[in-house]
Amino acid sequence: RQPPPQTVVLVLRRDHFTCRYCGGQVVPTPVLRAVSLVWPDDIPWNRNWRADSTRPIHVTRSASIDHVSPHAHGGRGDMANSRLTR
Repeated sequence: RQPPPQTVVLVLRRDHFTCRYCGGQVVPTPVLRAVSLVWPDDIPWNRNWRADSTRPIHVTRSASIDHVSPHAHGGRGDMANSRLTR
């Protein structure tokens, strides 16, 4: 399941658009997809992440939300248990 959009925005702001693992800057995936719609020849995107038809920026800068403690190990689905990763 994907977290609600409100949670994603709050985690992005809280973490300053920075990956908790590597410290690199991230871009929300919907933003990267929108850019690909505007410039499809320059920044192509493939919904299946095919390497031959997707720019590396989608893989290297796309943001995702991860749990600090997984649900399978008793982790909660709140902000305190969420972190930004790429």
